[in-house]
Amino acid sequence: MKMSLIYIASSGLSRMFGFIIALLLGFYFSPAAYAKIGYFMALFGFSSAISGFATIPAFAKQFYEETYENILLILIWIVGISLILGTIFSAFLFFLNYSGYYIIAIYSGIFFFLFQFVQLEYRIKLKPLFYVINELIRGLLLFLIFFSLSYIFGFHIQFYFYAFLLSILLPALPFICKVLIFFWQKKLAIPQRLKEVLTTGLLILPTVFFSSFVNFSGRFFLGYTTDKSAVGVYSFCCIFGQIVAALSDALFNAYQPVFYKYNQSDPALTRRHFFYSMLLMGGFSLGLYLFLYVCSPYFPQEYALYLQDKTVLLMIIMGFALRSIYQFQNLYFILVCRSYYITAAGFIGFMASLIASVLIIPTWGARGAAICLFIGFFITSASSMLFYYAVKPRGLNKLQEF
Repeated sequence: MKMSLIYIASSGLSRMFGFIIALLLGFYFSPAAYAKIGYFMALFGFSSAISGFATIPAFAKQFYEETYENILLILIWIVGISLILGTIFSAFLFFLNYSGYYIIAIYSGIFFFLFQFVQLEYRIKLKPLFYVINELIRGLLLFLIFFSLSYIFGFHIQFYFYAFLLSILLPALPFICKVLIFFWQKKLAIPQRLKEVLTTGLLILPTVFFSSFVNFSGRFFLGYTTDKSAVGVYSFCCIFGQIVAALSDALFNAYQPVFYKYNQSDPALTRRHFFYSMLLMGGFSLGLYLFLYVCSPYFPQEYALYLQDKTVLLMIIMGFALRSIYQFQNLYFILVCRSYYITAAGFIGFMASLIASVLIIPTWGARGAAICLFIGFFITSASSMLFYYAVKPRGLNKLQEF
């Protein structure tokens, strides 16, 4: 748990800067204007989920099996393909006269994949100090760039989009330069394990898309069936769900190397780590909900009504808390080569969220979007747990072979 606390502290401090900016924008702009941030974060979520073809878990496994040189070769191929596809999609959006911040969101997602790879390397090699520094640099850059532009040119939402992209790109720039030098010095041969990494990632990719759909689709359904004000209000409330997601990601980042290293030799340790992680998630989520409910009268009136609504806040926070169970459970299916169970659980949650969104959101608005988010993550996590207990005896045999 010591490593977990390090990751939690660094991730929390890093995201705190973005959280402060998002809150200030919510206080300064109307819900209709704030909807732009909601759409931006939704598209960034989809882009970061699809970029790299969901290969980060597969790369985590390769660090224990493959040479670093071959890992970089695999990375170059995957990033190259992602950039080509991202550019084609951006050109398509530009041709349709979509706002420029949509394109910024797409490239932010692609560069975030590189940032995730850098952070993965630090976690696998047990270099928490470098991980912490990188997270803090990212948060500080977002804060400093945004307020520098706002001080010079005035307070505008679009500066948040520019700062967001640069805060991801600049910390990863030294690693990008290293990869480019490596690319210049080596022949771009197709690595032997590229197919294995892509296969693992592509099996997980639909699941990542399904999870992103549950997380972000409510904003698009609200925009289509109601108005931008509802999108802005719901997006503002989701900021607090992202706090829970930040804790979940930090715990997962600490758990991932422990799981791969000790699951076979010391399964009791990994079970203990999982139990304490879920206990911390539950306690933190409950405390956050009670704190926000008490503080809700101090928020702008448009948002306070929804923060005081027990349904909206509770569903969002509990939905993101349940997401962590599914996130942790996926590691087991990857390790025993049963990634299709991840896809199956994600598809079930996706269908439940889609059906609920069509039926509930047009009538209940932001409240309906919060309920749909909870339904999607609850069904996904429940399905994952059922698959885990169904496959566990066979999985253990497969693990021994592995």
